[in-house]
Amino acid sequence: MMELVPRSAMLVTRSNARHLRLLARMAIAEELGRELVALYEKLDTAILVDDEKIPRGVVTLGSSVVFYDPRSETEHRAVLSFPWNAAPSAGRVSVASPLGVALLGSRIGMSLRFRATVGSALTSRIDVLDVPYQPESCAVETR
Repeated sequence: MMELVPRSAMLVTRSNARHLRLLARMAIAEELGRELVALYEKLDTAILVDDEKIPRGVVTLGSSVVFYDPRSETEHRAVLSFPWNAAPSAGRVSVASPLGVALLGSRIGMSLRFRATVGSALTSRIDVLDVPYQPESCAVETR
């Protein structure tokens, strides 16, 4: 079935979507941040996939991702994290940040455009090079 999904489609695991929708609803209700509105909207357009069926190379929560920033001509490695575990200086990017929202559900080979900061007109672009670790892949392998 996964072969029928367009290469440009954003795939999100059902468990990631469930947790992130709850987080976004709580934050929106408490008016904690516009970035969570973008996350909620992305989840509404994503194709939801069972955890054990998510293809390798798709960025999920907890994934390690390598991406290239053509503006600075540098390669970066980051782990996509819940907001409370984020530490940009340690390479842990919040899924609620503009970069995190862009990365969630992306795949190796995709070029992503996103707002550099919430409310900014400035956009950034990155290219996803690799997903060396994806939690769902490891869980399937150990069964």
